[in-house]
Amino acid sequence: MLFCSKPEKYDMKHITNLFFIISFFFFLFACTDRNPYRLYLERAEKLLDEYPDSAFKYLDIIISPELLNEKDFHTYVLLQVQSKYSSRRDISKDTVIFSLRGCYEDSNLEKAAIIYLYSGVIYELQESYQDALNHYLKAEKLAVNLEPSLKAKIQYFIGSLFSQRII
Repeated sequence: MLFCSKPEKYDMKHITNLFFIISFFFFLFACTDRNPYRLYLERAEKLLDEYPDSAFKYLDIIISPELLNEKDFHTYVLLQVQSKYSSRRDISKDTVIFSLRGCYEDSNLEKAAIIYLYSGVIYELQESYQDALNHYLKAEKLAVNLEPSLKAKIQYFIGSLFSQRII
């Protein structure tokens, strides 16, 4: 007869304590940054260089990127274009990256240079060769004091444009 025992009566002190414990855990978890999309962006960024297809799959999980905050949306757009291009997908219509031009020139020259680089790639794919060259040159100018691999990549695209097209 285990279950036939008389239930204990809870007094107001027990109920109040229980309320404060539940409230504490609610506020503890409500105040933390639990944005799952930021986690997907971070994972995509880490995978971008070696596994661009996997990076693209993480980005594809984000169903409504336009609902992200401004910083995360910019990161999403840039990572998406980079991962698509690196995994040989068509980026010729990904002109939303054009809206990012100028956003990072004062705060993050590397991102600014990458944005201009991929803007140039899109223009080249659209056969707007002069616009492509202008964006490559702007990227090169922004990357003057940055890591050599980024400068080399930009110069590769400039050289490729000149070798394939007469501007």
